[in-house]
Amino acid sequence: MNLFAASDVVALDIETYSDVPITHGTPVYSTGAELLLFAWSVNGGPVKLWDPTLGEHMPGEVEAVLRSDCLLLAHNAAFESWMLDALLPGYPIDPNRWRCTMVRAFAHSLPGPLEKLCNVLGVPQDKAKMKDAKALIHLFCKPLGKNRKLDRATHQTHPEEWQRFRDYCVRDVEAMLECARRMPRWNNTPEELALYQLDQRINRRGVAIDADLIDAALVTIQAEQRRLSAQAQELTGIDDLSTTQVARVLAYLRDEHQIELPNLKAATVASLLRDGLEDLPDTVVMLLRNRAMTSKSSTAKYNAIKKCTSPDGMLRYLLQFCGAGRTARWSGRGPQFHNLPRPQRGHSAAAIEAFIAFMKASMAHLVYDDVMLWVSSAIRGTLVPRPGRKMVVSDLSNIEGRGGAWLAGEDWKIKAYRDYDAGTGPDLYLASSARAFGVSIEEANRQVGKVLELSMQYQGGVNAFLAFAAVYNLNMDKLVAELTGKLPPRLVNEAHSLYAWLTKNQKQPVGVSFDTWVACDVLKRLWREAHPAIVSYWAEIEDALAQALAMPGTPVPCRKVTMLFEHNWMRVILPSGRSLSYPSFEVHEGQMRYKGWQFGHWRWIYTFGGKTLENIDQAVSRDVLAHNMLPIEDAGYELLLTVHDEVITETPDTPEYTSEYLSEMLAATPPWAIGFPLAAAGHEMYRYAKQD
Repeated sequence: MNLFAASDVVALDIETYSDVPITHGTPVYSTGAELLLFAWSVNGGPVKLWDPTLGEHMPGEVEAVLRSDCLLLAHNAAFESWMLDALLPGYPIDPNRWRCTMVRAFAHSLPGPLEKLCNVLGVPQDKAKMKDAKALIHLFCKPLGKNRKLDRATHQTHPEEWQRFRDYCVRDVEAMLECARRMPRWNNTPEELALYQLDQRINRRGVAIDADLIDAALVTIQAEQRRLSAQAQELTGIDDLSTTQVARVLAYLRDEHQIELPNLKAATVASLLRDGLEDLPDTVVMLLRNRAMTSKSSTAKYNAIKKCTSPDGMLRYLLQFCGAGRTARWSGRGPQFHNLPRPQRGHSAAAIEAFIAFMKASMAHLVYDDVMLWVSSAIRGTLVPRPGRKMVVSDLSNIEGRGGAWLAGEDWKIKAYRDYDAGTGPDLYLASSARAFGVSIEEANRQVGKVLELSMQYQGGVNAFLAFAAVYNLNMDKLVAELTGKLPPRLVNEAHSLYAWLTKNQKQPVGVSFDTWVACDVLKRLWREAHPAIVSYWAEIEDALAQALAMPGTPVPCRKVTMLFEHNWMRVILPSGRSLSYPSFEVHEGQMRYKGWQFGHWRWIYTFGGKTLENIDQAVSRDVLAHNMLPIEDAGYELLLTVHDEVITETPDTPEYTSEYLSEMLAATPPWAIGFPLAAAGHEMYRYAKQD
């Protein structure tokens, strides 16, 4: 007979030891793990502790908890869920029983680490994590190190510290319960719970890894690094110089060529090679190109994938539910497949597959001059389907651009998307460029239209345009020359006036010529005049936030969203019913701001209409993706991973599973998104790749 009902909530925390670093991911960590402590509380009651290291048998209440259907609450429940299954295999736990206070924190734009969460929520210090928690975990939960007399610390070797460790485990549960009481609950909905449970199934399932590819890539990288280092030594005359030795390369550039660089990061090297190529000695150019090749090697990423892969060849727990801050998008865990480098231009999926074959045969260096670039492009290919299966992948097409038009009611743009999807109109970048410049589609500049679309929707200006122009290799000198004498005089005069004002107020832009700045500012104005609904929405969002702030508890409609300020929180209620959360929202010296986790600190973050629209748009994009993931899974397309607006699934290798049907499901319109011009496109593959 079960002691606990399904409605009972048991909060728990465990402490474990493993000789495998936790950075290798929970599944790999668990292979060498032991259970040290188990603390629990039933329905918010007193916290009890089980200490297996003292020879204590499992308490009957713990056994009843494990065998019952009651809900289990933990902070980072994914860890407890996997570890208890691994450490107590006789007590399998239904993953759907778990609830997670860390996920609840993320869902309301609060910090994830329990200590930080306690600080933000004002949890009394006696219920917060002890100050020496990190030291105790370091002492008892991992090996002590090669230079220590003891391999590991135990209750026998460090009895006083062990007692503090026991106290810490108990207080962790107390702190977690207190945080749970203080956190908002508006995003604790059945819909979000169903998505969290799907997320856990995806993470537990994992994705298969091509171990041979990883090993071949690491061997290839090492060989190429030796070759590049030898070349660097030949160029510089320094016998032991390697392009991986950052400090020595920087010193060489400074001492021998009077070139001062702050670092050798990829962006710094790329900028110097791009902008200063004519002025650099050939030796420096070659050395920097070698460095660029070395930094493209992705050695760390390949090693991370290898270390985090379980003995069964599966890579698990790659996703963090609600991990991407305010918007609740999924973020990456472990090897971070969410920020992989894009394949180089010309590195098609078929070409990468050919390179992989040569690399596995140890012949890549005989065929390819730029081996490092190809190795970087091939990293997605480490993900493969299991035998007898295939990958079916689909990506929502420009969902943020479509979402911004739908949210603001930019009708001409919604029609342009629909015409393109129907095959009766040009793509949006051409349409946007043509509308902004008042020219025909035939005369429109697609590349300029693309940069405008990506940089302007969220109230961007000259700096945003220049940043995206650099990303998409838009030649600004050529563009400015082409635009000279063709821009509307009215807008040119307005740009001149703004530049004069900036100069007068000591805000003169640096790093860009006057003509370039004026051209970019005029392009900004052209885009805004072509998008009156989006531009007016920026101001309307700010007005609605101000009204909500002035009228606590009163909902303020703002087109397709609603602003609501209560209990010091600003909520932006999305079309899906979910809320964006802005803690401690206020107006300070005429600017709107809120508290948020940024750069490792809980700090003030300033916002404005365009920035808030960006949050809303990305959150709506997430909700569309999330809404359609459940029916995709139900249709037999097993979700392996989601990367931004893309889903990667695995299916039987049979004809009835197609990318066309997956794309149809992914782009299905949720009931709360009527009129949203959704579209998706996909591919079938036997190795994950970015398709052209």
